[in-house]
Amino acid sequence: MIGSIEELEKQIEQFQNNMMASGEMVTSLKLMLEQIKNQNESFEQKSSALINRIDAIPTAIDNANAASNSRIKTDVSNELGQAVQSFTNEQNRYFQGLEQTYKAIRSAEGKLEVSYEGFLDTLEKTNIANLYEQNQQLKDALNSRTMILMIISAVSLVLGIVGLFI
Repeated sequence: MIGSIEELEKQIEQFQNNMMASGEMVTSLKLMLEQIKNQNESFEQKSSALINRIDAIPTAIDNANAASNSRIKTDVSNELGQAVQSFTNEQNRYFQGLEQTYKAIRSAEGKLEVSYEGFLDTLEKTNIANLYEQNQQLKDALNSRTMILMIISAVSLVLGIVGLFI
C-alpha cells in the first residue's frame, strides 16, 4: 500500500501539475482569445474605415470631374464667345470696307461719266473743226508737192528732149 500511496501521491502531484499547467494553458488561451478578439475588432474598424474611404473615392472623383468639366465648358464657352466676337468684328470691318469701296466706285463712276461726257463734247467740237483744217492743210501740201513733181517732170522732159538734140 505504501507503494500505492506513493503512487497516489505522485499521481496527485502530477494531477496538480497538470491542473496548474491546465490553468496556465487556460490563461494563455484566454489571453490569446482576447488578443484575437482585439485584432478582429481592430481589423473590422480599419476595414470599415478603409471601405468608407474607398466608398468616398468615386464621389470625390465625380465631384472633381464635374468641377473640371464645368471649368472646361466655361473656358471653351469663353474662348468660343471671343472667337465669334472677333469674327463678327472682322466681318463688320470687311463689310464697312466693301461699302466704302462701293461708294468710292459709284462716286468715281459718276465723276468719270461727267468727265467722259465733257471729253466727248470737246472731242466732237475739236475734231470737226480740226479735221476740216487738217484736210485743207493736207490738200494744200499734196497740191504743192504734186505741183513740184509736175515741174520736175516737165524740166526732166525738156532736158531729155534737149539732150536728144544735143
